[in-house]
Amino acid sequence: MAIPMILYVGAATQAIPIGAVFAVGGWRPPPTYRKIALWCLLLIMGDLIGYVAAKLFQDNLWVNYFMQPAEAAMTLWILASW
Repeated sequence: MAIPMILYVGAATQAIPIGAVFAVGGWRPPPTYRKIALWCLLLIMGDLIGYVAAKLFQDNLWVNYFMQPAEAAMTLWILASW
């Protein structure tokens, strides 16, 4: 089964906040902005690992067992810093 194009678009939109962090803060953005960029990189990394797992093993559901707790922990860390 082919991966729908909307999933590629959804994964690519996670790069927009990273670009915004560098546009607003330059190469030394404020710490909270850096955490948001790191969070978006984690989301992108999870999508890439899921894509590779789907292509290699035909099953990528196990990726969620590792990535969702990491993403939730990162979200709570960012919210706690505000």
